[in-house]
Amino acid sequence: MVVFDESFQTLARVGPGDAHLVRRVLWGDAPLSEDVESETIYVSDDSIITETEEATEHVYCEWIADLTEGWLGGNRSDGDWLFEALGGAKGTLFHRAQIDVDGFAAYLSDYPNADAWNVTQTRSFDADDDAEESVIAYHDAAHLADTGGSRDTVMLGFEYHWNEGYTRGVVSESGYVALFDGGDRAGTYAAFINSEILPFASLPEEYQGALTDVREDTEGEA
Repeated sequence: MVVFDESFQTLARVGPGDAHLVRRVLWGDAPLSEDVESETIYVSDDSIITETEEATEHVYCEWIADLTEGWLGGNRSDGDWLFEALGGAKGTLFHRAQIDVDGFAAYLSDYPNADAWNVTQTRSFDADDDAEESVIAYHDAAHLADTGGSRDTVMLGFEYHWNEGYTRGVVSESGYVALFDGGDRAGTYAAFINSEILPFASLPEEYQGALTDVREDTEGEA
């Protein structure tokens, strides 16, 4: 069972002369309790005994969502249960986004003060990706100019001045985005995702049709 924290908070941004809510950013906590089986092994001089016991596992996840832009994020890599629970409650589908890290790096190159502190790249040697090369550069060995080329950048640690403040974080092709400096507040983090990340985010190819259907249904209901 998933229980969403009822103390979740809402941010409203109202434009000059506009009394309508134009953006909703929600964030809170979602604990999950589920029944699991655990095994205990007892070893003696002449035997090994395995006992299976029922137990309750508690998982905790922090989440943030922008209802205007239509995205949801959690702070756990194994947070599919959060997407499934929210999707079931709201009658919609959530799919993990993919991020064009090389595109984001090229965008950062236009900032004179932008720099990289981690560049992780891969290069496949066959069509099935059975053989690939990984290259990781940290700190002084990492440069924005190293992105692109013959390798795909799968993770980028970056720093630059965004929104009139120092911003330092990491972005991954898998959809992981973290801000270590400059994104302590939920509203600031959401604004960063909307402005800097969403232009380089997409759904996996097999879900593009589903995304189109959802957009058409939403436009028809408006």
